[in-house]
Amino acid sequence: MTVAYKLLKSEFTSIREDDRVCYLPHPAARLPGPWVEVGGYGAYCSLTGEGLFCGGVPAGWRCVKLEVESPTGTSAPDGVECFRRVRVVEILTEPPAAVKTGSILVLAGGSLTLPAAVKTGDIKVWEGGSLTLPAAIKTGYIEVWEGGSLTLPAAAETGSIEVWEGGSLTMPAAVKTGYIEVRAGGSLILPAAAETGSIVVWEGGSLTMPAAAETGSILVREGGSLTRIVREETK
Repeated sequence: MTVAYKLLKSEFTSIREDDRVCYLPHPAARLPGPWVEVGGYGAYCSLTGEGLFCGGVPAGWRCVKLEVESPTGTSAPDGVECFRRVRVVEILTEPPAAVKTGSILVLAGGSLTLPAAVKTGDIKVWEGGSLTLPAAIKTGYIEVWEGGSLTLPAAAETGSIEVWEGGSLTMPAAVKTGYIEVRAGGSLILPAAAETGSIVVWEGGSLTMPAAAETGSILVREGGSLTRIVREETK
């Protein structure tokens, strides 16, 4: 038996809006559930936990363990494979532990906490989304959208960062990041001893940085705001 994992909406339907599939007719249905024939590309399923979050983490999500058959051969993200026939064999209280998660998309109202020692790819946090990351994590590219919130843990290392209008990003001391863009309405405060790549602050964006920060080139567009914190010597 080949098993895989999938995130679903609270009513056990697929996350995508188009051609939505119901994988379990009722939460109290006897398991294993009925076989479901999935048209099109097939059901996108994670074999190990990698790639499980790339299709989106919705509010009230459910994680299920599936028995899968008939791979379709559809191109998919790392760790993900598509299958024509699937059935739910177990409803999980939390996603399977995976050393690599791949990219993560937290949708409006979605919430996700990752365990220690995990490696992620790119991260996008949308309006009302919340993502909690473990200490010393290394991530890829990060986007925080309007109403989204992300707090980076201690000793985090990230790729490029974009903070969009109404997005909120909190960074710890000694963080290392790549290129940073603060978009209109976005706000970012760099911590002490931060190391970043180049920074662009767009019109309506706001950046506050300490004297001890090490950055690449900084470009503040017309209408952008940059505040440098300089510690005064005590006489």
